[in-house]
Amino acid sequence: TYPGASKPALDDVSLFIPAGQAAAIVGHNGAGKTTFIKLLTGLYAPTSGRVLLDGVDVLTLPPDELRKRFAIIFQDFNRYQLSFRDNVTLGALPRKDDAALFARAVERGGADAVLSTLKEGDATQLGRWFVKGTELSGGQWQKVALALPNLQTLWLNFVNNQTR
Repeated sequence: TYPGASKPALDDVSLFIPAGQAAAIVGHNGAGKTTFIKLLTGLYAPTSGRVLLDGVDVLTLPPDELRKRFAIIFQDFNRYQLSFRDNVTLGALPRKDDAALFARAVERGGADAVLSTLKEGDATQLGRWFVKGTELSGGQWQKVALALPNLQTLWLNFVNNQTR
């Protein structure tokens, strides 16, 4: 329950997703999709009940472990004024120089088409904060953001995107 709210944002939710499977959580605005993601990943603590992941309360897991195991791309994701490579590898720096893994992540995120248009390849500065920066369209930025989760060994990958 959010502060000041009279009823819970979520109530009596149970979900099972087998390993390696995909699922969609769909609902209207205000249905609790983002709240659900934030509870599951330990970003929010429940006001009642527990959030279990493989039978373990997520609040008992070390925060660093949780952060390594989840990727969340919210609808208002950050657009980092860094190189293409740094945008893709942010949060997975130990794997930054693995060329095969990087190429796979870029392809799986759909960012290979974006990369092929960049004059300096993966070293291209993205954004307009810097003189030689290259601005991307909203869809191109999203594809760059979608590449990052493919560099990590994740329990869950969430893409929180508004639909109409």
